[in-house]
Amino acid sequence: MDDWKIVSGGEEGLVCVWDQRMGTKLWEMHARHPVRHIWFNTHSLITANIPDEKNPRGASIMDDDLTAHRRHRGIIYAYEFSVDQLARESVLPICRSSYDEVTGYNYNIGLAVPYDNILVT
Repeated sequence: MDDWKIVSGGEEGLVCVWDQRMGTKLWEMHARHPVRHIWFNTHSLITANIPDEKNPRGASIMDDDLTAHRRHRGIIYAYEFSVDQLARESVLPICRSSYDEVTGYNYNIGLAVPYDNILVT
């Protein structure tokens, strides 16, 4: 992640990383919960859902159905953008993709616009 990236999230559960230079979406991921809180820096991305209703149906031991829907449970996801790891070992190798890689890794990520491979000699 660098100064040209913007991260967005919403009630539908999509988390997107945008590149301001290209004016395009780099990747998106479905968080499977409303994204109400989001924070990122150069190496980390954290999303969270803290439900408004503190005692949803199914959350009490006295309820018939004890399985509260996922949208009503609080959840936090943390993603790490580590430059020290190889692309195969990284959680989000999409940030170092080339034009040869059409899709992202197996973390529900779809690549929209890959980076160029820049060789420094």
